[in-house]
Amino acid sequence: MVAIGRALHAETLKLKRTLALRLAVVAPLSLAVLNGAVAYQRGAAGFRNAENVWLEAIYQMFFFSSYLMLPLFIGLLATWVVDVEGEQDNARWTHLFALPLPRWAIYGAKQLAVMALTGVSVGLLAELYIPPP
Repeated sequence: MVAIGRALHAETLKLKRTLALRLAVVAPLSLAVLNGAVAYQRGAAGFRNAENVWLEAIYQMFFFSSYLMLPLFIGLLATWVVDVEGEQDNARWTHLFALPLPRWAIYGAKQLAVMALTGVSVGLLAELYIPPP
């Protein structure tokens, strides 16, 4: 358990100023702006259920995010998280595997980092688009 904690701490330090962290914030913002522009252009008459426009807009937003954005987002995010080590022709991966940490801790920390960034992105999308009660 100590090994995964150390690897996760190192992973968070490496991801501080990367594109992966920026993508986790910018992707939901851009999707909310795009959906807001589409809703503004359509007006209330463009939705099927004109009585509850907010509910229809929320359904549309989560449809676009879950079927179109999320698979591409997770793939790109995982690529950028792994690419932090791949910049110097696998020299960093060799160094990582020479450290006194098990390999599962290194892989597990990267997977947990991708899951955490995905959770932050989905949570931000939900916070941006679901109106308060």
